[in-house]
Amino acid sequence: MRVAGETGHTGHQPANFFPAANSRYGFCSRFQQIGGDAVRSTHVLKGGPGTGKSTFLQRTAWDLAGDGWRVEFYWCPSDPDSLDAIYFPSAGALLVDGTHPHPMDPQLPGAADHLVDLSRHWRRAALSGRREEIASLQRRTALHFLAAHTHLAAAGRCDSGARRILRRSGAVDDGARRRTITEVTRDILRRAVDRVPICPHLPRTRRLFLSALGPEGPVSHVSDLVSASPNLYVVRDGTGLLSHPLVSHLRDCAALEGLACWVFASPLDPQKLQHCHLPEIGASVVTSRPGLMLHPPDSARLLCNSRIIHPGRLDSVHATLRDLRRARGAALRRARGELSRAASMHREMEDIYVPTVDFSEVERTRAALVRTLRRA
Repeated sequence: MRVAGETGHTGHQPANFFPAANSRYGFCSRFQQIGGDAVRSTHVLKGGPGTGKSTFLQRTAWDLAGDGWRVEFYWCPSDPDSLDAIYFPSAGALLVDGTHPHPMDPQLPGAADHLVDLSRHWRRAALSGRREEIASLQRRTALHFLAAHTHLAAAGRCDSGARRILRRSGAVDDGARRRTITEVTRDILRRAVDRVPICPHLPRTRRLFLSALGPEGPVSHVSDLVSASPNLYVVRDGTGLLSHPLVSHLRDCAALEGLACWVFASPLDPQKLQHCHLPEIGASVVTSRPGLMLHPPDSARLLCNSRIIHPGRLDSVHATLRDLRRARGAALRRARGELSRAASMHREMEDIYVPTVDFSEVERTRAALVRTLRRA
């Protein structure tokens, strides 16, 4: 696992997220969850690979962060060092890469949303002569992603199978699970009387990702959430039998209390929740599992799924669960290989586009947008 250390946040809010995931169900987008109804203006970047969209976003973030603006960073799950979007909560301003596989267009063109067309700054003639080469690379990239998602589906089935086997073996103590979920939820929500109002430009609810399955393996920004949470619960749960129902229950109860609540799903299975953050009371629940192990501070409260498992009933299924873990690991390695090959294809496309782009004009476009944002 690679742990991303850059936080870039002020106050007590996490600032690094993934707006999408390569998952067992294919590419899963949560771009609409970035700012929700709090977004007042959206600037959609369009352009081919290698046309400077990520650099455009990074430099804009640095410029406005230098002015004291708080910035949220949204990283690409297929290239975790590349930005897909940035959001400035105090201004309600979203800048987003609106190209495939997460196409986006202005919803209120001119009135609130704006198109930033970087294709104006490339030499079309130089690209038209390489049309077939570009099309071939696109087809091959799509096939590698298809293969990766197929392997991720196999890994996800191993997880689902392990959960079913644990339940049917009688190893899961449902009573202990309910008591644990109730106890933790009650302990967290009793702090709600000391809530601090959330920034009005941050959404009340969100469903995003804090980790990704990338071409170099798992990448995580969960440490960002840990550092933002003086009241922290860490659930050590490799099955999801405790973490998902706990986060789901906490989210529902927080909504009844009128608390803002952000939840974060598993990149492998976006239907399963792994983490939860209640920004107004500085409380979070995060999941630690093999491949995404955390080293929490001493002040964190630890919960292990062993408290909901009858250990004596595992003997009959131990070998089966071990084989499923191995099969899951093998499927994830194959998926990683396909994602790596897709990334290699993408770099080849970038090599075609980069020489055709006038980056001085891209920078002038970016500087003009920064001036517009500062005046807004």
